[in-house]
Amino acid sequence: MKRELLVLIALMIGLLSGCLNDDYADQNNADQEKIKAYIEKNGLSLDYDPNSGIHYKILSLGDTTRRPTADSSLITVNYEGRLLTDSIFVKGDSVEMNYTRQPIGFQLGVSSIGEGGEIFMILPSLVGYGSASFVTDTPYQTTVPPFSVLVYEVELLKVGSK
Repeated sequence: MKRELLVLIALMIGLLSGCLNDDYADQNNADQEKIKAYIEKNGLSLDYDPNSGIHYKILSLGDTTRRPTADSSLITVNYEGRLLTDSIFVKGDSVEMNYTRQPIGFQLGVSSIGEGGEIFMILPSLVGYGSASFVTDTPYQTTVPPFSVLVYEVELLKVGSK
């Protein structure tokens, strides 16, 4: 009886994980189509990272010996975050933030530049805020819907605390 129960549990886990993987793939495909349309509409020429799905352009590399890591969790940035509708949901100058508390796509993009560098990036929802939905508490009061593709422009001013 125990063995049959374990086999049944293993089968259920396998089925559920297969569905989740299909959902992730479907969401990523939908995001990539939206991103490609945005790139074409705006005449952008961006690089693409197939592992993360991020489309990006490094505007300035900066000092690559001073890159953010999980160990240097505080960074200071000038940045703007928009939705594909070009609605700004966040914007700030000389903002000190915890690097590790940002969406994984933001971390990946910003870690590719050094202090003084700038990057433009488009994040698919799975490396953005995923299924989260919220209203920003910035002056923009923008609703970020679930599975939103995010557009960021970031200038990395400083790695580490002020």
